[in-house]
Amino acid sequence: MRSGRERAVPSRGAARMRRVLAVAGCGVLSVGVSACESTEQESAKIAREGQQIVAAEAAHARKVAHARHQHRHHSRGSAARRAKGGSGS
Repeated sequence: MRSGRERAVPSRGAARMRRVLAVAGCGVLSVGVSACESTEQESAKIAREGQQIVAAEAAHARKVAHARHQHRHHSRGSAARRAKGGSGS
């Protein structure tokens, strides 16, 4: 039996496997880092596109609000004319 301090000598196959695993681990790490960079770029692109959409929707909302205001203002005048007996159109 071996004591707790004795270590088994790794075979050449085990050492090679460790090396392969270390290289594979570095490859996975580098792919992960480039994926993070890609994700950051995609996030920035999405944010820019989102800002453009929000700006377009805000402009549309302003146009709709203006049209509603104009319609209300015009409708009030027509109702007053109809009440006085004037033409509604």
